[in-house]
Amino acid sequence: MLQIPPLEPPDTAAATYLAAAFHALVREEHAGRRPKRLLEPNHATWQRFRGRMGPLDFVELILEDGAITQPEPFDARAVLGRADALRHLPLALVGDSLGELPQLPPVRPTASTSTSKRSASG
Repeated sequence: MLQIPPLEPPDTAAATYLAAAFHALVREEHAGRRPKRLLEPNHATWQRFRGRMGPLDFVELILEDGAITQPEPFDARAVLGRADALRHLPLALVGDSLGELPQLPPVRPTASTSTSKRSASG
């Protein structure tokens, strides 16, 4: 679980959103439904590509990519109510969180999730 330090209320909401989005995207990457970007060792592709962009730019691109197929959870502007909400987060928090993602264990489906999927399919 990603740790969120004490922050001002608007930033706490943004940090909580970001942690939840990271967990969801990492779960998708572990399951093979998305290419490994957050779980790629040392974010090698990003390191080659980024130029002068920083970790927050990487996060915004990853969320924008996720919002193409799943706009509800990954459109930070819609969820947080303002376009720059993530820009107020401490860069150390964003960088530290990105560094912790590869250590998150894969999430296994629970019995209730498996049962729900079987019930929905037929």
